[in-house]
Amino acid sequence: MKIAVKKNTDQLNYEDFLGGKTMVATITGIKVGTKEAQYDISISEDSRVWRPPATLLKIMEAIWGEESDNWIGQRVQLFGDPNVMMAGKKVGGIRLSHVSGISETSRLLLSTTRGNKAVFVVEPLADLPPAPSTLTDTEVDAQIENIARAATTQDIDGIARSIGNRLPTHRVDEVKAAAKARRDTLTAVGEQAALDDQEQAS
Repeated sequence: MKIAVKKNTDQLNYEDFLGGKTMVATITGIKVGTKEAQYDISISEDSRVWRPPATLLKIMEAIWGEESDNWIGQRVQLFGDPNVMMAGKKVGGIRLSHVSGISETSRLLLSTTRGNKAVFVVEPLADLPPAPSTLTDTEVDAQIENIARAATTQDIDGIARSIGNRLPTHRVDEVKAAAKARRDTLTAVGEQAALDDQEQAS
């Protein structure tokens, strides 16, 4: 069993990234912060919100612009940085290392504390592979014919793997019914063949 300890809070925490853990987070929503942070950012990978500090907000604003709509669907890779300071003490915090929407390394000179600036380096985050295309009705018809000609249940399993999750919604039940019918037929044929073998042996 994998141990996954989370603090009982409504936000991502530095402790979530101890041990070198990282997270690629997809932004799904942004609203004005309900606590000390300026904004609450919801992500698809966790039910808790991410509350980035001003420095990270500036990085994302510089890359994606001021309109929050442009941030939706963008992705960031988060990690825990033990060197984050607060009130002169190292307390650790969440930082970002990669973002989507850029094609090359970005170096940003930003204010950190009063009178001090630092260069923040952000790398491009690789795009997600394109989602598999949905099969056309003609392609589905061909797969149903393949199922009907399948010689073994293993062949049916192979056809199912090749289809994956590419079936259009309105054809799912039809393909499932075709697969079940062919399995039932193959099972019946196999049982009859076994009976015939027994009769020949006797």
